[in-house]
Amino acid sequence: MISIITPTHRITPNLTELFETIVAQTYTDWEWVICLNNGASDKDIPDAINKHKKVLIFDLADVGDSVGHVKREAFKRGGSDILLEVDHDDLLHPECLQKVAEAFEDEEVGFVYSNALLYDQRGEDKLFYNQLNGWNDDWQEFRGDMYYTPHSFEPTSRSLSYIWYAPDHVRAWRASVYDSIGGHDKNYEVADDHELLCRTYLNTKMVHIPEVLYYYRITGQENTYLERNSSIQDKTKEVFLKYARRLAEHDANKAGLLKVDIGGGLYPYPDYTTIDQREEADITCDLNEGIPLPDNSVGVLNASHVIEHLRDPVKTMSEIHRVLCDGGWAFIDVPSTDGRGAWQDPTHVSFWNENSFWYYTRKEQAQFIDNTTIRFQSFRLETVFESEWHRQHNIPVVKAVLCAVKSDERRPHILEI
Repeated sequence: MISIITPTHRITPNLTELFETIVAQTYTDWEWVICLNNGASDKDIPDAINKHKKVLIFDLADVGDSVGHVKREAFKRGGSDILLEVDHDDLLHPECLQKVAEAFEDEEVGFVYSNALLYDQRGEDKLFYNQLNGWNDDWQEFRGDMYYTPHSFEPTSRSLSYIWYAPDHVRAWRASVYDSIGGHDKNYEVADDHELLCRTYLNTKMVHIPEVLYYYRITGQENTYLERNSSIQDKTKEVFLKYARRLAEHDANKAGLLKVDIGGGLYPYPDYTTIDQREEADITCDLNEGIPLPDNSVGVLNASHVIEHLRDPVKTMSEIHRVLCDGGWAFIDVPSTDGRGAWQDPTHVSFWNENSFWYYTRKEQAQFIDNTTIRFQSFRLETVFESEWHRQHNIPVVKAVLCAVKSDERRPHILEI
């Protein structure tokens, strides 16, 4: 059985339309769990829904306003093997449940998602997806009008990094997996889905169904995706910073690729192969001469306070790019010239700030150093004080999280080079 989980804070005619698409499903072994919250009342639910034998209605008025908490409690009410989330104002393709059930026939699969059609009811011409960020330009007809159908990305550390590229509706969890990873975090008011998806990816096999199985309404109401964009922008970055390295390491481990820490002879990153001139390193070498590893052999590279000790910045970035696989991650910390840290150490021989990375992430700057081969996506480029001590002594550090680009395949996130 599939439990369709629908938390709702507002009963509108859209709920009836959703109900019609549920009862029209070709797969009939389902229950619909409606969870009322934030003032919604079962008195406003039409009789056809209220009295249907497969519809279960729960009042979550005492749960509170946190979206994460409401969803956590709503999912607990599902009594089936599969928990499938559907928003109260959206619609399902007639074969949605059938396709999802077939995907879960593989017992290793713990999560399934599909493409969705964005049904914008506000009458706006433009949506927020564009090709620069990796999205396709695909419009389809729905109810007599043309609407955008972004093709969801396959599950990778890159697509899970930010909420914009993460698996969208329809979303369905195997109940045992959902329970084992702890479900929605009740402390999240926004980006609760993103945080849960990161944990899901780290713990089970995800399957993407490359078909439109879900129709997503954009209504312009106060709780819709676009109107909460500012809060989501901040929270999805917080989730990225929390999970980025774990996601990258997960991909590297699955692919049997190396995790290396260049310059890690003194303070090695745990469980990484260290490469340094110090004898304590796993591989001893002069990094000025290059990284002694084959092309495309590394999934994750850590470079903490080391590249400022290497003479040739272009060669340094070229070598990092060379050893990383397509889509491999580089986590780089380097003292910024915005403060004293870059200049104070007598062994520093190259000097960096945020703009220094533009020559490997932006075509406009790359041309000035004749760079036609070193290509990275910038997932994070930020200058921070790592501690109060660093702030007191004006030692800011650039935190760069870069993803190597070595092919022309469609990929999530902005690509400017």
